[in-house]
Amino acid sequence: MGEAVMTEHTFMQRAVALALEKMRANSGGPFGAVIVRDNTIISKGWNEGPRNTRAEVANKLHETTNLALADPKLKARLADLVVEPMPMRPVQLGTFIADETDKWGKVIRAAKIKAG
Repeated sequence: MGEAVMTEHTFMQRAVALALEKMRANSGGPFGAVIVRDNTIISKGWNEGPRNTRAEVANKLHETTNLALADPKLKARLADLVVEPMPMRPVQLGTFIADETDKWGKVIRAAKIKAG
C-alpha cells in the first residue's frame, strides 16, 4: 500500500488546526502556518501572546520590534527568507485580525476545510 499523498488542502487544514489549538490554549492565534518542502511539513508556527496582554507591554514590544527591524543585517536576512514583517500597534492588529479572519473565514467555509 502506497503512502498517502498530502494536498494543499490537507496542509491548509493542518495550519487551521494549529491556529485553533493555540487559540484554545490562549497561547496564540488566530494564525497558524506550516512550511512544506517535498510534500512534507518541515516547520510550523503561530503567533504567540496572551490575548489580554496589557497595552503598555504590547506597545513596548512594538517599539522594540521596530528598532530591531531597522537593523540592516536583520532586514537582509528576513529578505533572504522572504519574510515581510508587519509590526502593528494593538488597535491596528485588532483591525487586521478581524479583517483577515473575515476574509479567510469565507475561503475556509467555501472550501469546507475542517480542523483535525
